[in-house]
This record gives sequence, structure tokens and C-alpha cells, in this order.
Amino acid sequence: IDEEGLPFKVTLVVANRTTRSDELIDSLKSKAENERHLFVVVVPQEGGGGHAAHQARGRLSQLRERARHAGLLVAGMVGDPDPYTAVMNALEFFRIDDIVISTLPETRSGWLRANLIERVKKATNLPVEHVVAGAEATAGSA
Repeated sequence: IDEEGLPFKVTLVVANRTTRSDELIDSLKSKAENERHLFVVVVPQEGGGGHAAHQARGRLSQLRERARHAGLLVAGMVGDPDPYTAVMNALEFFRIDDIVISTLPETRSGWLRANLIERVKKATNLPVEHVVAGAEATAGSA
């Protein structure tokens, strides 16, 4: 609820290597056009150790900056290396209305190979939107 007492719709956004994608920002902007939104971003770190957490923090920072530049209200955190666990953890801390999962294209996405979208839909009973990032957003990603 904002300072005027109006409720926000809260969307959980899960992204990692796709945090720079125009498709993701466009999807979030579209959601915020007709409703007051708070976007809670979770960036799962890739593996353990300080280097993985540092990379995830950098991706989170880039996405938050781009989202704020687009006029969106965002908060975020680095999540568990397993994206499913990262989603479940976020749901313990936030009242979430819907979920956006941003992935690489099908041929490059480990999250899709692990059936993340369907697993999250089944476990949460929340609306889940899948955003596929374009090639230019992931250029240079390992």
C-alpha cells in the first residue's frame, strides 16, 4: 500500500542472464501501464562462492537501474542458485500476485530444460508469464 492507501500489485521477477533484455523491461512496463506495480526481482546466483554472488549482484543492479529509468518501482535480491528454490524462498517473504520468469531462448535455457515454468505454475497456483530474451541481450554471456 502506498502513501495514499492504494494497493500495489506485486510481481515477482526471476531473471539471471536475461536481466539486460529489452523484452523483459518491455514486459514490466506493459504490466505497470494500467495498475500500480511493485516488482520484486530475484536473480539466482550461478553456483556458489563469492564470484557467483558478485555477478548476480551486478546483474540485479543493472536491471534495477534500467527498470527505475523506465519509471518502474523495483526492489531486488540475489537468490538461491536453484531458480525454483529462489522462487519458493521469495514467496515466503513477499505477498506475490504474479510471476514473470525471463529465460534465454529454448535452445540455450537450462531453466526451460528443467521445466521451471511449469513447476512454478504447479507449485504456486499463481499466474506465470514467460519472457524470452532476444539474442542481443545475452550476447557475450557464457
